[in-house]
Amino acid sequence: MKAYYSLDAMLKGEPELQMVDVCTGGYENGSWHYEPAMEAMEAGKAVLVEKPLSNNVLEARRMVAKAAEKKSILAAI
Repeated sequence: MKAYYSLDAMLKGEPELQMVDVCTGGYENGSWHYEPAMEAMEAGKAVLVEKPLSNNVLEARRMVAKAAEKKSILAAI
């Protein structure tokens, strides 16, 4: 598998990719999940997110709404 240094480059470089696992760091490991998860779902990918889904309830609700809108899978593991 090729190495990518940006999510955008990976999504464009691997069109057959079906799922993205978001395991970014940050405050309690939940504060940096929003942007990559939203970008991946916007691209039509299923998304796995390390727990917690988000430290921000509003961002978590937006992520769930985006998954519903795109008919995508969003799971916190």
